[in-house]
Amino acid sequence: MNDILELIVAKTKPLRDIESINKEDELGALGIDSLNFLLLILDLEAHTQQNIFKPENIAELKTVGDILSKIEHCKSEE
Repeated sequence: MNDILELIVAKTKPLRDIESINKEDELGALGIDSLNFLLLILDLEAHTQQNIFKPENIAELKTVGDILSKIEHCKSEE
């Protein structure tokens, strides 16, 4: 999961250390604006080589934990 966290950290403003990111952290509080959020979604799907995020569910992703849970859920369905 560190690779996923690294992708999330890369979109934070200001840039943060991976150790400072918690599952409870809200994406907006990390400085991830709407454009960087969409870029993050694209990066995550490219990294996992899966279409994980459905357009109708993207708005539900509010925290780092939401993203991690969604990725884990998709991996378990394989």
